Amino acid sequence: MIIEDFSLTFDTDGFAEVVRYLPQKSTAISLAVLFDDKSVSSLDNLTLAPQIVVPLASFGNVTPTRGDTVEVKNSLYKILTPEPDGYGVLKLPLEYQSKIS
Repeated sequence: MIIEDFSLTFDTDGFAEVVRYLPQKSTAISLAVLFDDKSVSSLDNLTLAPQIVVPLASFGNVTPTRGDTVEVKNSLYKILTPEPDGYGVLKLPLEYQSKIS
């Protein structure tokens, strides 16, 4: 569960890690995110899929969109459908694309 103080939850000295977000229609940005490489995508489907969780405010004037990409731990992932939680946090389901050398 995300605690209400985003500065504690998304602190890179604690839980978060910095990733490089590559929007299709803007320049790359660095984001502090929570990365989960094996999250359950659906209770009906029990498929394991990676995801990141990030405060929506971290994007500034960039709108996260399906098809954007993100570099996490030397791997490139494509963003699937962004899922806002209604409280200022965004879950981004990911699809693995390739290793980054």
